[in-house]
Amino acid sequence: MLVALAAALATGCGGGRHAAAPAPERADASGAVSRDRRSPDNSAALIIPGAAHGYACDTHGTVEVRFDPAGSALVTAGGRVLAFANVDIRVVRRDCRLLGPPASPSGAGIIRSTGRTAITCPSGPVVRIDLRPLAAPFWGSDLVVADVAGRRLIASALLARGRAARGLYRAATCER
Repeated sequence: MLVALAAALATGCGGGRHAAAPAPERADASGAVSRDRRSPDNSAALIIPGAAHGYACDTHGTVEVRFDPAGSALVTAGGRVLAFANVDIRVVRRDCRLLGPPASPSGAGIIRSTGRTAITCPSGPVVRIDLRPLAAPFWGSDLVVADVAGRRLIASALLARGRAARGLYRAATCER
């Protein structure tokens, strides 16, 4: 179900008869580029990052993270989808601001879950969401939610092709 939701939000219908316009790009100071891959008649709120990037996303002081051990994770705030990832796809909300290369947050008291999990975590008014492709031997995605400075881990969903490597890592302040 999470996959269908993300696919619908990320691709939209694209059913109009408009000529394809060049996709706008967003770049940060380091030159990292994220291409908006929506068709001109699509009103979807999500974009597909071109590479591993970090984004600043507005929240209302909490974020919700849903993890499915079949290989998907969804981050929401106040009912708005902020990001989605599965083994092959990573998408982020269009109005999140590009920050550049991913950060390496740390955290004390990290708890690992391997089953279907939904958590609510306290956050500031803005969180950092990093979306990273995973290379061999894991192949997959890593979706990381941290404080906006990228120092304190809130949650991280590791979505590898091998089921044994999948898991949701969350701060002890998050509630199930």
